[in-house]
Amino acid sequence: VISCDRSGGPSNGNIYITWADQRNGYSNTDVFVVKSSDNGITWSDPILINDDASNTHQFFPFLTVDQVTGKVWLVFYDRRNYWNTSTDVYMAVSEDGGESFENFKVSENPFTPMSNVFYGHYIALTAHNDHVLPVWMRMDNGWTSLVGAIVNPWIIGQEDIRASPVTSLANSPNPFVESTFVSFKLRESSRVSLHLYDVLGNLVSTIINKKEIPVGKHVEKIDAQSLNLKSGVYFISLDTETGTITKQVLCIN
Repeated sequence: VISCDRSGGPSNGNIYITWADQRNGYSNTDVFVVKSSDNGITWSDPILINDDASNTHQFFPFLTVDQVTGKVWLVFYDRRNYWNTSTDVYMAVSEDGGESFENFKVSENPFTPMSNVFYGHYIALTAHNDHVLPVWMRMDNGWTSLVGAIVNPWIIGQEDIRASPVTSLANSPNPFVESTFVSFKLRESSRVSLHLYDVLGNLVSTIINKKEIPVGKHVEKIDAQSLNLKSGVYFISLDTETGTITKQVLCIN
């Protein structure tokens, strides 16, 4: 994948190319980027993007440049956390013209692709003025699905400074017809709000409104009939004093 910085910023004109190869071993595919600052006449040495210390695979990278901020964004499949074919999706971002990159995981849970079913390199992202939207294909029991995320650039790298009290956010079933149950865990008590938004960002319902919630697991019900939900994509937003976690849900009726 190739992309050029046309932001007008300090790295304007930089050309970036990303790919994956196995120069570090057959069982250790890695993601690399090269850049040119002179219209492609000369190129940097390959920059290793994935920052893991494992001998595992990172593959199918996609790259884009935010043409407002000049930030360079990548998304790729990653097995750094496993010794089998379980696969996460990671991202990386550079704010210094491709000199350095910071990694973070964007997928909620791993998937395991099957060798006899092609799930392919259907992975991409777009970024504009710090609105960052990756999308990728995953496989569960042979069935493929398209998954997307909304990335908040302002909290990347900040988890250790002020860690979120939320350790998990999930809902089941998803997709749902009549109702779904939203569960979340807190490692410490916190003032919590739980909202449901439609795909356009309009508030549909406030399930919890700035309520002090104790440590532990909590479950809330979303009822499609009482909320008059139509079929479509919705977003659950869990707000705490340290940030927001968002999860996509699908209603079918």
